[in-house]
Amino acid sequence: LELQGLVLFGLYLAGILGALLVAWLLKRFTTAGRQVRPLMMELPSYHWPHPRSILIGLWQRAVIFVKRVGGIILVLTIALWLLASFPGPPEGATGAPIQYSVAGYLGAGLAKLFEPIGFN
Repeated sequence: LELQGLVLFGLYLAGILGALLVAWLLKRFTTAGRQVRPLMMELPSYHWPHPRSILIGLWQRAVIFVKRVGGIILVLTIALWLLASFPGPPEGATGAPIQYSVAGYLGAGLAKLFEPIGFN
């Protein structure tokens, strides 16, 4: 029998009914004989933000982000370019030039390392 859906529906229904029962019991027995005052909460009036202030905030956050990680991204980009470009392919090579670079040799080595666990 495939009753997983009905069992899950029953669990949800039991949870809802249990919550309603607990709410009714708490209301009935905790406020008996007491004067109940409704909750009054004052909220400030809502104003739409000015588009200029949003753009200034976005610009400031973008500048902070670029200052924080820009150097790291630049260094890693240059390192990856160096690994993928040097040494150049030998004369008469028929494969892709990256296969003969340091990055290509590292990739081939990692492929052999991860081959036993199913990555190829």
